[in-house]
Amino acid sequence: MIAAVCSVVFFIAAGCTYSYAAQITVFVAGNPDLYPIEYYDSKEKQYLGLMPEMYALLSEKTGYEFRYINADSVNEQQRMAKNSQAEVISAFLADEMDSALLKEAQNICSVEIDGQKKNVRIAFTDIASEELISEVSRELGEITTEQKLLMVTAYVAQNGNNGFHRKWIYFFAIGFGCASSTVLILVIYIIKKRKSSRRYDMLDPTYGIGNDKYYAYCFNSLISDKSKSLYFIAYIAFDEKEFNKQYGASVSKDVQRYVSVFLNTQTAAVEYIAIMNEGVFAFLYQSANITEAEKRIESIMNGLDTYLSEFGSEYAGLFCAGVCSLEDNMDADSEFAFYNAKQGYLHAQKNEVKYAFSTKKIVEDSLRNERFQKNLMHGIDNGEFKIYLQYIVDRNGKIFGAEAISRWHNPKEGLISPEDYIKMMTQSDVVTKHDLYIFSHVCAQLEEWNDTEYRDLCISCNFTRYSITSFDFADRLKEVLDKYKFKRGNLIIEITEGTLSYNTKALQYNIEICKKLGMRIAL
Repeated sequence: MIAAVCSVVFFIAAGCTYSYAAQITVFVAGNPDLYPIEYYDSKEKQYLGLMPEMYALLSEKTGYEFRYINADSVNEQQRMAKNSQAEVISAFLADEMDSALLKEAQNICSVEIDGQKKNVRIAFTDIASEELISEVSRELGEITTEQKLLMVTAYVAQNGNNGFHRKWIYFFAIGFGCASSTVLILVIYIIKKRKSSRRYDMLDPTYGIGNDKYYAYCFNSLISDKSKSLYFIAYIAFDEKEFNKQYGASVSKDVQRYVSVFLNTQTAAVEYIAIMNEGVFAFLYQSANITEAEKRIESIMNGLDTYLSEFGSEYAGLFCAGVCSLEDNMDADSEFAFYNAKQGYLHAQKNEVKYAFSTKKIVEDSLRNERFQKNLMHGIDNGEFKIYLQYIVDRNGKIFGAEAISRWHNPKEGLISPEDYIKMMTQSDVVTKHDLYIFSHVCAQLEEWNDTEYRDLCISCNFTRYSITSFDFADRLKEVLDKYKFKRGNLIIEITEGTLSYNTKALQYNIEICKKLGMRIAL
């Protein structure tokens, strides 16, 4: 029997003929009863599980086509090895095959059956060429235990409705616990044993999926240059900090576990899911074009809402997504591609939609805003912010005071009004520094007026709610105030109505201190 079958593919376009290298088919004798490592699905009439997933990956790496033969529910690996009907004997237990029939056996993983640890192996028969053995063995060695763990986790989550209770699938996905002693599991201590010798661990132990290191590894090592144009990166997230305030950190982690399981069910063999940090997931998925990619992410986000609502109606609508097309960003590294996807997410969040695709304009605007934010701190330190006095007059037109207004004299952008930078300040946590900076200039102005005709004029000073509702605000205000001499009643602290409903305990405390310091309060 000739086991290796060659096929040559030709592509004709614009009068030119391109020939691709012949693809060699490698015949595989599978194990029909080793779920979830490898098993035969009588409904689908094909082998499924970890091994087919690995063969798909090996095929992409080596160019070989791995094909199962005599696919049915009867295990005929021994017979096919003896009769040289297959090059590869797949996923067999070490004590269940005649080693004399095999060569170059490799361990794939460990499983536990009835409390006993057993090694699952793959081996080649005599008809396998040395080139095939060498190349496949090398690529098999490159697939880490972490990858296998993640692949089988995803597979179990995807196929959990096949006679398995969802709750059991959930714990399997996040911790690889087993529902009964007969269930085959990957032994997690193998990973623990290897942690000390590895520079990093690619598995998040809390959620049972890859972490940011795994995402970078998949992007850089598992996505080939040829297939990169087919990939899209989805940044799927929710406001984890706000959620924690309302429901608590424990509930937040539960929700993220649910999301980990659901996203695993959406992940195909050459797609990857990772949790980048708390509340943020990266999903690398394939679609033929932008239209299909949009349909896919819409389906995923709708499905996620439905899935989360089963655990609590308040969880539906928590997550939104941003998507980056790698075809439009072929030169982007893993970090910048993820950054692009994040900008789509921020756009979706701002516009209260479920998802948004990142565009060149969205990214450029974001980069400009980030540069803007970095310049804010430098602007305060360099004295680029000035106060303008908007005078307040009585009914007779007489000036009796002024309101201090901030303006930014940016060397590159020119004069910038508060509405263009205050919001950015709150996002970069420099807003209180700005408020105190303006306050010090108001104090200096009032001191300068002491011996002039303006000595009885008052100045009102605005503070953002982020400043005036912090518990150390009054102490920091007093520290500035003590540097200047002027009639304290000439300084008015102005509070907006919106501030009254924000951290009222701290606000009340600060108002009382300001009054004791002699300043007036205006609403």
